Formats: sequence, structure tokens, C-alpha cells
Amino acid sequence: MALPVVLWQGWAFIQPALMPTTRSRGLAVVWWGTVCFGVGAAFAYTVLLPLFLTFLLSIGHPALEPVISINRYLGFVIGMLVICGALFELPLAIVFLTRAGVVTPKALRLRRRWAVLAMVVVSAFLTPTTDAVSLGLMTLPLLALYEVSILLSSWSSPRPDRAPLARAPLTLQTPEHPAPRHTG
Repeated sequence: MALPVVLWQGWAFIQPALMPTTRSRGLAVVWWGTVCFGVGAAFAYTVLLPLFLTFLLSIGHPALEPVISINRYLGFVIGMLVICGALFELPLAIVFLTRAGVVTPKALRLRRRWAVLAMVVVSAFLTPTTDAVSLGLMTLPLLALYEVSILLSSWSSPRPDRAPLARAPLTLQTPEHPAPRHTG
């Protein structure tokens, strides 16, 4: 519930270091950040948590009876919601880095193998157990988010045909030197 305020405070901290043209995008960052976090938390609640809980409670089923305290259950659920919400911010971060000129869609495609390795390592740290099922359940959404990030990056990357006017050569127009005429 506090995420919009946290994002707004983060944006207010970063905003003075940005160019005036990018400062006006603060509300969009806060809105899209909140939406991405909400989608990630909803995905965790509706898809991942039922799969995780079904798998974890079925381990040792005939001989062992699971006993779960409410504190551990709520900690597990809230942890998964926050982790998945934060992971679903990946497309927003990639678009931001693309617009800033740090990454390009081509670089993201070329480094896909390293990104997959990084996703598996991150998933191994974030999953509740050390089994391959939990690892796969956490890695697959990250792979999909990375591919969506590449598509959004290629859509939002600056193109040479849409170059801003600030990149045009500066010409001074004085009475002695009129502005050059462009034909064609």
C-alpha cells in the first residue's frame, strides 16, 4: 500500500540530477512502478503461492504431518509477494536504462545467455527450498519478463529518424549570415 509513496520519494531524490526534459516523467514512473509491483504480487498470490504450498506441503506426506505456525505462513506469503513484486519491476528498469542510453535492445539480445544464468542464480537465492521445482517456478516468470523487457526496450529506444531537435547542428542567424536554406 505504501509503494506509491516510496516510489515518489525515490523519484524526488533522483529528480534533481536529471535533465529538465526527463523530470516531467516522474508521475509515469510512479504509476507504472505501482502497476508492475501489483501485477507481480498478484502473480505470486494467484500462481506461485498455490504451486509452492502444494509442493511444499506434499513433501513427506504419508509419514509426516505439516504443522505451520501463522507467523511463518504470513512471513512466507508476504516475502513471496514482495519478492515477486520487486522482480516484476524488471521491464520498467530496462525501459528506464534504455531511455538513459545505458543498454540497447541489441545488447540485451546478445547477452541473453548471461541474463539467463543470472536469473537462475537469483532464483536459487529467492526460492524457499533447494529443489528444482521451486527453482523452475521462479525462473520461468523471470525469463518471460526479460523477453518482455527486450520488446519494450526496442519499442522505447531512441531512433535516429526521431532524433530530437537539440541534436541538430547549431547555426547562428545574423543579418550578415542568414540561416542556410535546405532544399529537398
